[in-house]
Amino acid sequence: MDGLFFFHLAKAGGVSLRTALHRRFAPEECAPVIENDTVDHIRNAGNYQFARGFRFYAGHFGADIFRAVDDGHQVVTNFRHPVSRVGSLYRFFRSVPIPEKDLVHPRFFAVRFARDRTFEEFVLTDDPRVRVYTENHHARQLTQSPWQLPAEIDLPAAVALIDRMPCFYVCEEPERSLAWFGEQFGLADIPRENVTPPQESSGDTAGMSDAILAINPFDLALYDYALARLRARRADCGPKRAAA
Repeated sequence: MDGLFFFHLAKAGGVSLRTALHRRFAPEECAPVIENDTVDHIRNAGNYQFARGFRFYAGHFGADIFRAVDDGHQVVTNFRHPVSRVGSLYRFFRSVPIPEKDLVHPRFFAVRFARDRTFEEFVLTDDPRVRVYTENHHARQLTQSPWQLPAEIDLPAAVALIDRMPCFYVCEEPERSLAWFGEQFGLADIPRENVTPPQESSGDTAGMSDAILAINPFDLALYDYALARLRARRADCGPKRAAA
């Protein structure tokens, strides 16, 4: 199998996929966590030469890291509708088991914010420490870094990256997506991991859909593009059974 770089979008069904892909490489071929939040991104300061030389990369990494380590790697990613993803992110932050003594660290600011505020406040806040998670996160990941808020986003560049992917996963179309990964990488029977607890009333997205979409126009455009491409390629044969 060629080298592979998985742009793992958080809260979009990617943990199980990452685990399955990881098993296809020897441990020494798999890159460690390079960065996982804004704190790590600031620490690395754009220097990723230390991360070169691995065959498999998977994490909440951006195109800036990919450009630094790319050695002919194939690329894949996962997608989820922005409204569902932001709602799941809020619920995850409110339930993730982080000790109270650790929540004071700057890397957990968004987690503390979600625990102290309503879902409406989480979505509408102007605080960049939260916005970096909630606004066009995927579009930034596929063009620059998910851990900074640029003035502009190069949407054509993100589309071009998607077009070079041999396959990708769409959270709302698990069977079609896994069938595609099965064709490309021989993956099958992937168990679900890291499932966010059922929705609670404080995290209800029903009344905030318009607000979420207003701050995620690029993520929505990429999601719609990916979903259309996935459905078009499977239109002739379709999944063997209804999607979950």
